[in-house]
Amino acid sequence: MNLLVNSLNGIVDEISSRTASECFETDVPALPYPEQVVVLVFYLDMEVHCDSFEKWMSNPTGALVQETIGILRGIGAHAAADLAACAVKVLPEGLAHDYRERHEQLDQLSDSQLDTLDTLSEAYEMYREDTLRKALMLWKEHDGK
Repeated sequence: MNLLVNSLNGIVDEISSRTASECFETDVPALPYPEQVVVLVFYLDMEVHCDSFEKWMSNPTGALVQETIGILRGIGAHAAADLAACAVKVLPEGLAHDYRERHEQLDQLSDSQLDTLDTLSEAYEMYREDTLRKALMLWKEHDGK
């Protein structure tokens, strides 16, 4: 866990004065645990896009998520956006592409499609769960190669 904390702290320090778009152009160290990167991406995405992010922060589920949330507390929205950009960059290309593609699909939902869901938060929950499941599956495939 200390290795993970040190790695995350190093990334946060490195990107603290940069914009998210600049982070995509910057070489960043890979995090030691791929699943942490996946969780970082989706939980940081919540902070940037979803008003109910505090709900996710206050009621995390699963040891992996709890560890991640513990690290994220206090980073702030700007640094979180940058860190999410870095995290996406260090994902395997197939997973990074899948993340961007699914994000675009969600952004393109019409108002009438969103109205069929109880709330926008529910839309993000569906998106996060589905993508996280696929992300972890892709990581297992990636590790096996």
